Amino acid sequence: LYTWGFNRYGQLGLEDTIDRPYPECMNSMRPIKCSSIAAGRHFSIAVGDTTSHLFLGNKASSRLRRAGESKRVVVGWGENDWGQLCLPATRGKSVMRPTVSKAASIWDPPRGDAVMTVYAGGFHIILLMKSQLLLSCGNNRYGQLGLGDMYDRDFPMKVPEINFVTDVSAGDRHTLASTSHGILWAWGFNVSGELGVGNKSMYLAPEPISRGIMRELRPIFISAGKCHSAIIVTDMPDETKPMFRGGDPRCNRDKIFSNDFKNLPHPCGGLSGLLH
Repeated sequence: LYTWGFNRYGQLGLEDTIDRPYPECMNSMRPIKCSSIAAGRHFSIAVGDTTSHLFLGNKASSRLRRAGESKRVVVGWGENDWGQLCLPATRGKSVMRPTVSKAASIWDPPRGDAVMTVYAGGFHIILLMKSQLLLSCGNNRYGQLGLGDMYDRDFPMKVPEINFVTDVSAGDRHTLASTSHGILWAWGFNVSGELGVGNKSMYLAPEPISRGIMRELRPIFISAGKCHSAIIVTDMPDETKPMFRGGDPRCNRDKIFSNDFKNLPHPCGGLSGLLH
C-alpha cells in the first residue's frame, strides 16, 4: 500500500505530518492483505485480511494461525474528529498510525457478514457488506449517513430502508447508492440539487431517484462530487447483456447524466458507449 500528497493530518499513515511528493510504501500495513481502500478529505480507511498480532493481539493471532484462517479488519488513519475511522472520535487529534476498528462485532461470526468495500466522503464513510447492506459512520451534519437524523456516529450503523446494494459513491456531504433492482438512491446535503430528487431539500434517509427520465433507466456507475453527481446509465434491463456497442452513433442507450445545478438528472449530449 502506497500513499503520497498532503499529510498535515497524518492521512498518509506514515506516522508523521510531512507531505510526500512521491508514492511511499506504508510498511505498517504490510501484514494486511488489502482488498479495498478509500481516501476522504483528511483521512484514509482500508479493508483487508490479516493474522498479524500487531493488529489482532497475540491470542487472536495465534488462534487464527492454528486454524489456517485470517480475520477481516477495517483499518483507518488520519483525521478522526467525527469518528469517521470507525473509532471513538478524537477531536483535534489525528490517528497517526493505522488502527483497527473495534466495530468488528457487527459482522463477525455468528452474524456471518463481512465488509467488502469501503467508500469515503468528505468526513464520513460507507461500508458495503457481503449481505449487500450498508453501514455508515462519521460526520452526519447534513444527513449524509442516511440514518434519519443529524447525529454524528463513531460506530458503524446500518442504513435503513435500502438493501441489495451493488455500488456506492460518497460525496463531500451526500451519498449515492444503486441496487441490483436498478434503483438509484440518494441522501444528505442537497443545496444545489445534487441528490437529483427534483428539489433542493436535505434528505436524512435514502430517497429513491425515480422521477423523470430515471424511470426508464438503470444506473451502471455512479459518482458523487462535492455539490454535484454524475452517473452512467443504460435502458437495457438485463445486465448480462453487452452494454458497449463500439461507439456506433445509432446505439445511444448508454449515456452519462450529470446533476450540477439541476434538480433532476440531465443527459450530457454527445456522450455514449461509456464503460466507466
